[in-house]
Amino acid sequence: MKDCADPALVGGKASGLGALLRHGFRVPSGFCVTTDAYRDALRDAGIDAALRWKQALKGTGFERDRLLNDFRQSIRSAAVADPLLQALRSEISQRGGARWAVRSSATDEDADDATFAGLYTTVLDVPADGLRAAILDCWASIWTTAVVVYHERIGRREAPAMAVVLQPMLEPRSAGVAYSRHPVTGRPDVVVINAVRGLAEPLVSGRAIPDQVVVRTGDTPQIIERHPADAGRSQPALQDGDALRLAEHIRSIEQKLGRPVDVEWALADGTLWFLQARAISPMRATAMLTEPMCVWSRANFKETMPDLPSPLGLSFLQEFMDRAILRHYRTLGCTMPPGLSSVRIIRGRPYINVSLFQFFMAQLGGNPDSIVDQMGGQLHPLPIRPPRLPLWRLIPAGLWMEWQMRRAARVAPRWFADIKQIAGEQTVDSVRSLPPAGLLARLDQLGRQLYERDLTFPAVGGVSQGLYVLRLLLERRFGLEGHVLLNTSLQGRSQVISAQQIFRLMELAETAGREPAARTFFLTAPWEPLQFRGRLAGTKFLRDFDAYLADYGHRAVGESDMMSQRFAEMPDYLLGIIRTHLHTPPARPVAAMRLEQDAARVAALRRIRAGFGWLVHEWLFFRWCHARLARYLALREANRHALMYFSMASRRLLLLMGERFAANRIFTSPDDIFFLTSDEIR
Repeated sequence: MKDCADPALVGGKASGLGALLRHGFRVPSGFCVTTDAYRDALRDAGIDAALRWKQALKGTGFERDRLLNDFRQSIRSAAVADPLLQALRSEISQRGGARWAVRSSATDEDADDATFAGLYTTVLDVPADGLRAAILDCWASIWTTAVVVYHERIGRREAPAMAVVLQPMLEPRSAGVAYSRHPVTGRPDVVVINAVRGLAEPLVSGRAIPDQVVVRTGDTPQIIERHPADAGRSQPALQDGDALRLAEHIRSIEQKLGRPVDVEWALADGTLWFLQARAISPMRATAMLTEPMCVWSRANFKETMPDLPSPLGLSFLQEFMDRAILRHYRTLGCTMPPGLSSVRIIRGRPYINVSLFQFFMAQLGGNPDSIVDQMGGQLHPLPIRPPRLPLWRLIPAGLWMEWQMRRAARVAPRWFADIKQIAGEQTVDSVRSLPPAGLLARLDQLGRQLYERDLTFPAVGGVSQGLYVLRLLLERRFGLEGHVLLNTSLQGRSQVISAQQIFRLMELAETAGREPAARTFFLTAPWEPLQFRGRLAGTKFLRDFDAYLADYGHRAVGESDMMSQRFAEMPDYLLGIIRTHLHTPPARPVAAMRLEQDAARVAALRRIRAGFGWLVHEWLFFRWCHARLARYLALREANRHALMYFSMASRRLLLLMGERFAANRIFTSPDDIFFLTSDEIR
């Protein structure tokens, strides 16, 4: 590793590690599979990388995604040359490591003008027999939409090549990222340290909130700020003495490398190890959001995770935010502030980082305050304004987002049907014979299929765009009343699944009230809800109730947490709601409520039409935007409805896994599996 110096041969990450070693800093001993091996493997597989890269740059939208996906599959199925495999076995045998970190080192990675942070693959905790597959994953990670778009936006046309760094895994007490000068102010006399317990990967990927320590350097180094991630924790992730020692090393690395740097570090058995060093770009040194500045909100988590979620539910939520939301902002060209996450766990409950999404909105040239307006809650202005993306990057970003939204509306019916079918295939009988490793593999496969079809980002984007434009239009005409008129004009739309779910349950109560056998079942004491099938056999109510379960049985209270029982598992919960409606029926029947909503919507639209007066072109523009917003509101709800099929199927697999562990007396109950994180299950 010490000899790694040429980025064209070993990539940016390996050359940076080589520089650290040559200057005497501790780096886990490892070795590098060079870009020659990557090029040889592609040549032997008959793959012309330069031609494929030109095709990817030329392609757009779905065609580009298809090309890149096909190419990734070709690389993953490529043969690794026998001499390389023999060399790998020899190195592993000499070093004796049982588990390995397999890390990308692209030729354009960690450069002074572009770091490509978070775009290429790292695979951790890899056993010796898994190194081949992990290397192929790193090679394939060049060929993603995010990487190609990033190259376009910085004006690079040449295809990068991929080297791979292999290092034995550390078991650190704490780890993180440190900056040789303040990442917000550029202040040169401080070192800012972000630290978490254990490995740094959750921090680097944005899934963990770090402790932050600010050290003033100089003749007498001193800790001047400390911001713990969890004020209730008795011990910090990094002790004062270790923080001062680390700051001294970071300052020394800056001096040796001759430029401001951020450094990934780990503390294991009292020894400081350095895992990566890269230049701090000008933006990151002058206008970067930091954790103490951030405002956090429960937002819609109050509905989707109202109770204390399980550890597994929280870890899946953090993964979803990274893979379904944050990666798209990176594709748009937004800078993700280092050390920040989109979700923070406070007293066991998830909070969303409002400031982070305001930060993204400001980079995209939008109004950061609109994020607060859409999430709800009190307005907190963004404390620091990042530079807006240049026009030559904003225009492609806008076109890409518009294409994503239109594509989502087009493919949604087919994709949602696919999701329902895939989830339905995971029956207990079809997977019962699988061992825990097989169940985990099936769970991972489900996850991949989910993220291939998830439309959360374009659906939310369509809603956000529509709300922003329409509120601007109406505020000019009606002031604050415009918000009320807009909300009223959107109610009563039958295609919104969440509204149908509520109304149909109320209609079931009306059916039960009209049918003597059903009414007797619900109102006779003692009530025995679990006997409903026998007591209600042959009734219209039971047929309608079964139809309701077929449509909504995969939903739940607190449904974003897989620990939450689905309605199909607890029909007595729904029957209890129906019974309450029978005891205290609403003042108006459902049909009347629907008519009232329809009438209110029509009246609101008439009021809006009158407000535009003779400006027919503005009214027509409003109607077009209004219809578009209604479609994306329905799409957003339908997407969530479809995602819950995956949630139900995943819950089924997890409970079977829990049964295996309970049978082996590892768990006392299958439900115990929900008290692990996704990493712990693996």
